[in-house]
Amino acid sequence: MQPKSEIEGYLIEEGAALILRYGSWITEKLAPNDHDLVALYRSKERRKNFELAHWDVTRLSIQELNQYIRTLDPVYATEPLLTGEVSYGSQWELDALRNTLFETELSQHTVHYNMSEALSEFQQARHLRQQERHACSLRSLTFCLSHWAVAWWYANGKRPTTINDVMTEYGVEALYGELRSQIQTIPTEEAPADVVKRLEQQVSNSIIGVENQGKSVRPK
Repeated sequence: MQPKSEIEGYLIEEGAALILRYGSWITEKLAPNDHDLVALYRSKERRKNFELAHWDVTRLSIQELNQYIRTLDPVYATEPLLTGEVSYGSQWELDALRNTLFETELSQHTVHYNMSEALSEFQQARHLRQQERHACSLRSLTFCLSHWAVAWWYANGKRPTTINDVMTEYGVEALYGELRSQIQTIPTEEAPADVVKRLEQQVSNSIIGVENQGKSVRPK
């Protein structure tokens, strides 16, 4: 494990009980493109997430995380729990949260929640693009694609897995990768407008394709 950063030190000082590193920090240890962290707190106090340079920090109470687990949210639950490594806290606690995740029953609510989040994120992405907040728009597009793909994954009765596995199943891993690459190479809001609009259209086309694939294999 790499030495703890100043950011992680700050999160520990403010009371984080468990800190997970995930994303390219784990998959590309020698040269990570970004630094994704989830900090979990025992108190119910709501804390804002924040971004700083290449740091992307999510701060959740254990209660909030359990709500995301119940809906199998890919952004705040399944991805950090399935791909994360403990930076601070107990490995036992991470294992217990993973067990809770795998024991969560699939339901129509899970599917509807993720579809609703996908549509909301797409509308948000379009609104942000029109405001020329391009980096934020791209981030919403990644969330849209993630939620839509996992919605159909769960509609077909499949168990929780990583976002990359789901994207590969539906043939949209290249688009997902391009979205993340664009976000990681844009330090400000200066992404070319035509690039953002093109990716928005590709996501729109792709979610239709994912839906068609999902329906074609959906159990009767």
